[in-house]
Amino acid sequence: MPLLVAEFLPREKYRIFLESYHPYLFTHYTCCFKKENKDKYSLLKITETPFYKYETIKAKPGFIKTNHKQMDQSFFNFLTETISIDTEGWKELYIKETEAYIFIDLFVSRNYSQLSDIELCYYYYFKTTQTAATEIRDHLHEVYFDESLSEKQRKIKIRKYQHKLIYYIAILEKTYLKKDIHTYSFIKEMPQVYKCIHTALDSLIIYMEECCSPYLDDTVSISYEQRIRFINTYYDRSKHLLHLFKAQRLPKDIEKELCKPLLKIQWDDLYPFSYKQRSYYRTYIDLFIRLLTKQETPNHDEIYRLLIALNFNTHNIGKAMSHELITRLDHFDTEQQKQVYLYKQLARVESVPVTAETRYRPEFPGLKGYIINFIRQQIEVSYQTLEIEQWNGKKASGSDIDVREVVDSKVVKRRVNLSIPEIALLGRLFSEIKVINIKDNKQQYFKFLSQIYTSRDNTDISEHSIKNAFYSSSDTTLENVERVLIRMLNTLQKLKASASR
Repeated sequence: MPLLVAEFLPREKYRIFLESYHPYLFTHYTCCFKKENKDKYSLLKITETPFYKYETIKAKPGFIKTNHKQMDQSFFNFLTETISIDTEGWKELYIKETEAYIFIDLFVSRNYSQLSDIELCYYYYFKTTQTAATEIRDHLHEVYFDESLSEKQRKIKIRKYQHKLIYYIAILEKTYLKKDIHTYSFIKEMPQVYKCIHTALDSLIIYMEECCSPYLDDTVSISYEQRIRFINTYYDRSKHLLHLFKAQRLPKDIEKELCKPLLKIQWDDLYPFSYKQRSYYRTYIDLFIRLLTKQETPNHDEIYRLLIALNFNTHNIGKAMSHELITRLDHFDTEQQKQVYLYKQLARVESVPVTAETRYRPEFPGLKGYIINFIRQQIEVSYQTLEIEQWNGKKASGSDIDVREVVDSKVVKRRVNLSIPEIALLGRLFSEIKVINIKDNKQQYFKFLSQIYTSRDNTDISEHSIKNAFYSSSDTTLENVERVLIRMLNTLQKLKASASR
C-alpha cells in the first residue's frame, strides 16, 4: 500500500506476476449507453470482469452477436473513442438495443506489453485481492465450523476479521476514493485501482454477513458501497412511504418526525450507518408500508402502536405524542371522563409488545416507558384537580360529609355476597380515593360498616373484625375484589352503551 500511495508502479513485477497465472489478458466488458439524441450517446455504466474464461461465452437473452461492420457507424465511432482499445483485440461483440438505451457485451484479448503501467497495476491488484479474498473465505469457513472452538472464541476470531476489513475499507473511502468512487470509464486511473481493492474487501464483508451474521458486531458502520446499495434498494419504497405518511393527516410534528429517516435515504445522508441501523430502517419501512397499504385510512392510534412496537424513541416523537394526548383530553368536559380515557389509553399502551431488537435512538429511553409514565402523570394530575374542585365546592357551600352513628334500632342489616375482609377492602378503597372522607373518624367508620352489613359467611360482623381486615388484605382478598371491580366496570360500560342508544 505505501508504494501504491506513492504511485510507484513496478511494471516488470506486475507483468511477471500476471503472466505466471495467465499468458494474456482476456477481459469482459458489460456497458450501458444512453441515446441522447441523433448520433450522440453517453456512457451510463460499465462493469469489467478480468481474466474471463473464453470457453464460457454465451449470448445473453435479447443480445445479438455483431461486429463493427454491421453496427451504426456513429455509435461505432463513439464506442471506439470511449473504449480506447484497438479493434484487433475485440474477440466477440454482442449488442441489445432499445428505444432509449444500447447495451454492449464486449470480449477483449490483450497482451500485457500493450498495457500501461496503471493498467498493469490495476490487474495486479485485482488478481492479488481476489486470491487473498478466496483464502480468507476458506479460513472463515473453517473457523465457523471448527468444533474445537467455543462460541466466545469463534466470535472473537470472526470479529477480528470484520473490524480489520471495515478499518481498511474506511481508509480507502476516506483517503483515496472520495468522489471518484462511482465514475465510469474504460481508462484506468489510480481511483479505479483503489476501487478494485475496495470491491474485493467489501465482497468479504458481504460474505461474512451471509455466513457469519450471528458473530458479527452490528454496532460498526457498514461500507460506502453497502450504503449505496441500501439506498438504491429502498429509495423508491421510502419515497412511496413519504406520500403515504402525508396522506394520513397526522399532527404536523409527528408527520415531520416520521419522515426524517425516509428523507435521509432520499438525500443520501446516512453516515455513519451501522448494521443495526440498517436492520432498523428495513423493518421500519417494510412494516409501515404494510400497515398503510392494507387499508386506505388506518386509525392514527394504529400508527402510534407501531411506533411504540418499533421503539421509535426520538425526543420529538415523545413530545409530539404527549401533546397529542393532551389535545385529546381537552375534548372532555369532566375530570372523570378524562380519567376513563387515560386508563383506557394506559391499558392499550401497556398491551403493545415492543418487537424491535433495538431502540431507534439507543441513547434515549424507550418510547413505551416514556408514554406510560406520561399517562400516569396525567392521571395523577386529574385526580388532584378533581380533589381540589371537590374541596372548593364543599368550602363554598360550607358543608362537609358527616359520619353519623347508626342508632335506629329498626335498621335492618343487608346481606352482601362478600366476605368480611372483602367488605373491609372495598370500604378502604372508598376512603383511599376520597369518596368517603373519614379523616379522624375511622373508628366510627368501622362501626358503621359492622352495623349495616352481614357477610355471606357471618350474620354478625364485629367492629374489631372490620378494623383488622381494613389494614391487612390477603392476596386472595385482593384478587376477589379486583374481579368484583372489573365486573362493575364492564356493567358500567353496558349501561353507558344502552343509554346512548
